[in-house]
Amino acid sequence: MPMRSTRIALALGALAALSPAQAQERVRAAPSATPIEGAANQARDPKSTLYPNVYQGPLFTALFATSTKEVRVDESGLRYYASLHNVARAEAEIRRLKGLNPDWVVPTNIYAASGAGNDEQPFWDLFTDARMEELHAGIDLRMKNDPNWKPSRDLTTKIARKEASDRLVKASEAKQWAGALEIADAEPGILHCAYMDVDWRVAEAFANIGLKPRALEVYHAIIASCKDHDERLSTIRKAIPIFSVDEVRSLIAMGAKGSDGAGEFDAVRIDLTRARVGAVNGGQGKDDIEADAMRDFAAEVERSRERGDLSLLGWYNFGRRNWAVADKWFSLGLKDVPIAERPETAKLAEGHALSLVNLGLLDAARRFAWEWRDVSDTIKDVYVGAMATLLTRQEPPEELTQDAIDDFVALARQDRAFTSAQALAWHYVERRAWDEAAGWFRAGFEWRGVNPKDAPTAVADKELLKAIEGYAQSLAALENFDDAVAVADAWRNAGAGLRAQFISLVTQYGDRPDQPGAMAPALRQHYGEAVIAEQSALGAQNLGWLSYREKNFEAAVGWFERSLAWSAQGTDVAKTNHGYALALVELGRYAQAEEIAWNWRAKSAGLRSLYVSAVVAQLSNAELSERVTEARVERFARLVQADHSAEGARALGWYRLQPGNCGFAVAWFRDAIAWTADSQGDAKTNEGLAQALRAVGQYAEAEEIAYSWRERSPDMRELYVKVAVQELTQERQSQPMDE
Repeated sequence: MPMRSTRIALALGALAALSPAQAQERVRAAPSATPIEGAANQARDPKSTLYPNVYQGPLFTALFATSTKEVRVDESGLRYYASLHNVARAEAEIRRLKGLNPDWVVPTNIYAASGAGNDEQPFWDLFTDARMEELHAGIDLRMKNDPNWKPSRDLTTKIARKEASDRLVKASEAKQWAGALEIADAEPGILHCAYMDVDWRVAEAFANIGLKPRALEVYHAIIASCKDHDERLSTIRKAIPIFSVDEVRSLIAMGAKGSDGAGEFDAVRIDLTRARVGAVNGGQGKDDIEADAMRDFAAEVERSRERGDLSLLGWYNFGRRNWAVADKWFSLGLKDVPIAERPETAKLAEGHALSLVNLGLLDAARRFAWEWRDVSDTIKDVYVGAMATLLTRQEPPEELTQDAIDDFVALARQDRAFTSAQALAWHYVERRAWDEAAGWFRAGFEWRGVNPKDAPTAVADKELLKAIEGYAQSLAALENFDDAVAVADAWRNAGAGLRAQFISLVTQYGDRPDQPGAMAPALRQHYGEAVIAEQSALGAQNLGWLSYREKNFEAAVGWFERSLAWSAQGTDVAKTNHGYALALVELGRYAQAEEIAWNWRAKSAGLRSLYVSAVVAQLSNAELSERVTEARVERFARLVQADHSAEGARALGWYRLQPGNCGFAVAWFRDAIAWTADSQGDAKTNEGLAQALRAVGQYAEAEEIAYSWRERSPDMRELYVKVAVQELTQERQSQPMDE
């Protein structure tokens, strides 16, 4: 590699670490090769030294010049010695020229043969017409016929550059970026202001192999070297989508200044803002555009009314939730648009429709989107969404006429659109028109290819899950519980909401009076699994009652206990406790049932009654009664007295009679008889009273009671005889006492 090429490659690699403006200033200010070589110590990327011969291209002359005036070097002697293949003399001439001109670059291909180019105009004509095969054939034929004739150096150089340029363009078109750069490195002469397309393509190749700093160098070289204003302007515009804002600004700063202070590239500043707005809209750029730049851009858009720019400004403000401002720009772009041009303004129309939705102008959005529905799927979706929202309101606006609904129905059927079907279904759900709702849910499932009774095989979207829930709800409202439960059962694991609905529906299903027999085993298993997964207090309570009715009291106790554990604080769990206490009674766990019933006696008549029954059962059993503490008996006695419970009073009477507390027993038996519906009591209660009276020596009254019941109770006939005999043989004993 020639020394100058090495220096330039290293220097440019180092300058890549600087901003474009700093890099340009550093190069221009370099007084000699030494400082530039010193900058190589700052190089960051080893790839920056790739393709070093590119820097020998004429394009870089101005960028790396040490003076504003180029020194013209007389190369005629060198080329003469080279044409003679006198290498020693040619090398000596190179050393001489380098000594006089240190920044001079040795020409490539100096040893290629060349001639005077006499009579070669026909070949230039072929070159101008790009008829390269004919050109080569013609030159070969001329040299064969005239061995002393050779084409001029100018022609051979231009042919080489032309063919190298063509190969580079072909590689670039094929996106063979490394291949394009290899061509440029082998033939750097094509990097020239006369080959602007090649210059741009070389920069593009550098950018695409990850060497954007090298690409920027090419752009800086173009602006520094080339004079054509249109090409310079195009270069800046091409730079905008490739480089950062600061890098593009460094290129703009290289432009000439007019006497009025106007910059050569001022027009491009609007293009830069346009590109920045587009990048922000696409999520590819920082949202830090200066207010002045935005004002200038907005003023230009207001003036030009160019639809693309109107769309950019609309979406820029839309992204900032400035709905009204966004809609202003969208609406300007849609003004007086012929129907034939509507597809070209789809993004403007979409923005307008969505802005109306976000402004809460749903009916206006609905009407606009209906007119433009065929322009894009997004606009049709806006129409469907607006209609869905309006349809599901409890009181749709007056503007939503039946004709408008009929249009929506027709479009739904035409498109077989699941979303539209669901909107109509929910419209009818809100109005409790369950037949219509179920019909539209079914239509939507059919159009989507879903069987609602089949379990999903993949994760379903929210819209489908909501539709399944609505369909099951509609079926249940129509009292089609079998289908409602079947649908809910199939989808119970698709989401928490559907699982909760499944539990609710099965609970209703099981509570129906016409529900025959036990629940199907598979359904019962699914129900139990769902209840546990959901920790559903209601479901556990229902399973408790189901188990109780099936006389599976152990299972019932387990479910009731789960229900109580899962119930939220402050929830009325009286029904659960009632079932729990009943199941405990059936299992003989009277004391536990008694405590539950006592705690809930004030809130549940059923549990108050159960409390009495539980204590009566214990007091009436010799073994159990021994475990009942006196405090519990006294608690029970107070409630019996307060409620005038004949059953409780009779139980207390018999309980007190057994250990000899006959005085207390008489009072309880009298209360039990008095608290019966006819105030007469039954045979057993009267027998207890008679025995208690006999025990306290009240023989006459005991005899009278036994005598009155002798025909209705064998036990009372026998007791009558015993009392009569005892009355004749024993003395009168103690009087009855009131406990």
